[in-house]
Amino acid sequence: MKRGFLFIAIVLFALEVKSANDNASGDAPAMGMGGTSVVSNNIYSSNNNQAILALIEKPTIATSYCNRFSLSDMQVMAAIPFSIGTIGLNVSRYGSSLYSEIKAGASFSRCFGQYFSAALQADLLTVKPSPQGESLYAFTAEIGLWARPLEDLTIGFHIYNFINTKYDALYYSESVPVNMKFGLAYTIFDNFLITGELENSSIYGTSVRAGMEYYIVDQVVIRTGGASNPVLASIGLGVVLGDFHIDVAGQAVRSIGKTGSVSLTYAF
Repeated sequence: MKRGFLFIAIVLFALEVKSANDNASGDAPAMGMGGTSVVSNNIYSSNNNQAILALIEKPTIATSYCNRFSLSDMQVMAAIPFSIGTIGLNVSRYGSSLYSEIKAGASFSRCFGQYFSAALQADLLTVKPSPQGESLYAFTAEIGLWARPLEDLTIGFHIYNFINTKYDALYYSESVPVNMKFGLAYTIFDNFLITGELENSSIYGTSVRAGMEYYIVDQVVIRTGGASNPVLASIGLGVVLGDFHIDVAGQAVRSIGKTGSVSLTYAF
């Protein structure tokens, strides 16, 4: 009985930490770098900043699993480049048998010259607030921008739910958070990258994040980072096996606990 009450308490607390469909970054590369994600050049930009998908040269698929404070966060995504731009698809599910969220998105990203790209994504959101309750649906959209003003400097901007949608039913009403991210990435050496990011959420307020990525050899990368809101520290490891990548990360959040993530990527 005590374990049952403890589990319910953990679930309720986690729901306060992650409101409905807040578009949190659960992939291992982002988690390992303190949550910085808006300038990360990888397939997980399908969730973090779709404009970067325009830089992908090969069809790529990926999956990611995150154990976020005793609740599962699963993502599956794909990016298919064409001559006129890149189509991205992603589906994620967060929660448990007591509460769950699903987000499905489709995006189009395009480069405008060599130093700028932009993207638009449409999302279908689903939330099931209780085991007996009916699923509720909402539609929203995202915009992503990416630029390289200098050879070693990239800039990213992303806004989620700029139309300020919400779930609204007789027994359940909740706004979907509006999240804005602005970030920088600077390549110090060919194998050493540092990132900084500022995020503002309509629910959680402002968070400052920083991370670093260092390739020990061409096939092995280590990551670390931290953030201010909530206060956290993270570490990650990635292994490159040709077109197949595996990444793992762990994160310690003050007053909440630890969480981890594993991500798999394959480029055709």
